[in-house]
Amino acid sequence: MASRRVRKINAALKIAKRSLRACYSERGVYAGLNQFKELWARDSFFASLGACKLGDLIVVKANLQTFLSFMKKNGQIPLKIGKAHYLIKLAAGAVRFRWLSGFLDRGDNYAQFHDGKIGKPTADQNSLFFVALREYLESSGDLGFVQGFRNKIDLALEWNSSQDRDKDLLIEEGLYCNWADSLKKRGKVLYTNICYYKGLIDASEVYARIGDKERSHYCKRLAGEVKERVNSLFWNGEYYVDWVYKKGKREVFSTDGNLLAIIWGVADKKQGLSIQGCIEKFNIENPPALTRHPEYKSSEVCMILRLLGLGDYHNGMSWLWLGCLDVVARLKLGMKKEALELFSRIADIIVEYGGAYEVYEPDGRPVSRHFYKSEGPFAWSSGLFIWAYHSIKENLEQKQIIGQR
Repeated sequence: MASRRVRKINAALKIAKRSLRACYSERGVYAGLNQFKELWARDSFFASLGACKLGDLIVVKANLQTFLSFMKKNGQIPLKIGKAHYLIKLAAGAVRFRWLSGFLDRGDNYAQFHDGKIGKPTADQNSLFFVALREYLESSGDLGFVQGFRNKIDLALEWNSSQDRDKDLLIEEGLYCNWADSLKKRGKVLYTNICYYKGLIDASEVYARIGDKERSHYCKRLAGEVKERVNSLFWNGEYYVDWVYKKGKREVFSTDGNLLAIIWGVADKKQGLSIQGCIEKFNIENPPALTRHPEYKSSEVCMILRLLGLGDYHNGMSWLWLGCLDVVARLKLGMKKEALELFSRIADIIVEYGGAYEVYEPDGRPVSRHFYKSEGPFAWSSGLFIWAYHSIKENLEQKQIIGQR
């Protein structure tokens, strides 16, 4: 049994490496090679966690440089760098329109700073920039990178904090402004503010490494205040609620922010175990993982996505990267056996379908519908599978059950 599991995991790892590296370019990490053949900030920054584990530091550095080079003067990092409008690219994702997706990729020099629906500035990319930057520095020791872009890095930090518009320590955002950009979340969103906390922690470490104690202490102190505020506002006794808008709380269990809260240390162990209990109770784990419980209302989903038959994109489809987060969260809580079991099931899916895809049907099949086919290879999924693999190797005592790197 163990040897069969090792073979499956090693086979899945080989596929994930091939998939991630297929998305590399001279300027960074493409989200995918079809409808998402562009540099998306969140995709490439999360994927960088896996690329650093592989030692592929040249592409990670290029990715960071590219996003800094397109940064606005006020410090806002782009959502993506490409050409085509997002919704046109989404429609082109259908198998019969793959040629159109390729045609729209020509140019590849347009920086987009807002969501593609109503034009609000996206809210998570600057935080995730610091997550990827710290990972790169820890893997490379390249302090000259920070020193060479010091002014822009300072501006990126300042822009991020400026998104706390009501000065209550938390970022506010408009509709469609985080990764779940088919949903009408607004106000103080859990996922965005967990990323904000982590971005501050990692910025603190970046500044400490270059000897700027004042900024390092500032970021660490602010991160502590953000953590306290998140716990006081979002925690409902069982899990962190999805978003807070005006005086109302949307008490949906959002998988992304809850798992990241465990991994990045916003949740304590008691809270983390409660969150894991909710994952089991709400049947979040397929695998890979559903995004929520219960379903979002139809009125909370972008109408264009619903018309395309993709109303369940963030509201019923299953995401491999979230399953990988769950693996690492379980490790963080000491649930090593459960982490390995889940990771093995995710590896089985990768091997069965020959790739680390973007989205899956609840039964585990990559989505393949008339107007949409799951992106594959998909850098975000591939990178986080590799990252989770190395987390398992670092945490398990009997490392031989995983196999070779």
